Amino acid sequence: LLMACLEDLGPNAHRAIIARLHDNRWYLVRNLVILLRHSNDPGNLKPLAQLVGHPHPKVRLEVTKTFLHFKDQRAERYVVRELNQADPERRLNAVQLALNTESKDIIGKICEILHEPLAEKTMDLKSRAIQVLAQSPAMEARHGLAEFLRGRNLLRPFLHRRLREEILQALNRYRPAWAQDMLVEVVAGGTNSITRQAGELLRQLQESKNDV
Repeated sequence: LLMACLEDLGPNAHRAIIARLHDNRWYLVRNLVILLRHSNDPGNLKPLAQLVGHPHPKVRLEVTKTFLHFKDQRAERYVVRELNQADPERRLNAVQLALNTESKDIIGKICEILHEPLAEKTMDLKSRAIQVLAQSPAMEARHGLAEFLRGRNLLRPFLHRRLREEILQALNRYRPAWAQDMLVEVVAGGTNSITRQAGELLRQLQESKNDV
């Protein structure tokens, strides 16, 4: 109720909200950051910049979301920094924030995550990376997924196959503009079962395009 009242007050409440951004209660700070984002006033970014290094991940997440919301040039740098962290949760959040980005630096980092050593504990992160790349308009995303589909992993073949199948499923679900060209490259590069699945998906995409 208090948050709703503050939102109804609009700009009249901003000074009081900003004064509370260093409160010890992380959940209060998170909610105040969300209120400032909903205000659609880019002038509120200056005090929020002090919270980029906040100790609680949910506060950092909302702060980065706010910079992305306002298309601030610092947002890309913040996302890349989070992608470079060792903490899996921070990396997961950063990958999700990158949805629909056209930043070559961010897409490049997410492609690197996809090609990091395979392990069961990293599968959630890689799966989320695949979903983001499959929805990206960037050619770098296409190249990263194509390279993974064509690759092999002798140490973790089962996990590798799982991820390759997830890529095909994601391409079928989101159907980015470059999907057909990428699948042509993959089909031309081998004759294994994944390549055959890619060929079947390519045929379906071509047929659906012809129907239109």
